[in-house]
Amino acid sequence: MRSIRNQILIPLILIQVAAVGAIALTTASLAARRTGRQIIDRLDGVVGSSAGRTSR
Repeated sequence: MRSIRNQILIPLILIQVAAVGAIALTTASLAARRTGRQIIDRLDGVVGSSAGRTSR
């Protein structure tokens, strides 16, 4: 039989590891979306300024 310390400590450590992993994945996903949106916005700006120059 496991000691009471291990019965409490192991589940808490597993919960903590799962929480940190979920936070890391969420943060990485949100950062990737934000970066993708910034790239699209920059490209739209370049296309918009190029279209403005050619129409003059």
